[in-house]
Amino acid sequence: MKITFQIMEKYEVEVYWSLLGLEIYSVNGREVLRRRNFSSRGSRKFTVGEGDQRHEVEIKARR
Repeated sequence: MKITFQIMEKYEVEVYWSLLGLEIYSVNGREVLRRRNFSSRGSRKFTVGEGDQRHEVEIKARR
């Protein structure tokens, strides 16, 4: 499964989940987080941008 969304019209975030528990988070085509997790619950945090344009992103997954 794959989902894509925009942050501030400048950053395109893509999230990919596989049936085998692999999660890949990319910002503007660059991988920022990869993890293997068999639970669909929890939160994932990463940063987009640089310098004064840094933004903390938190994705909360609940099922």
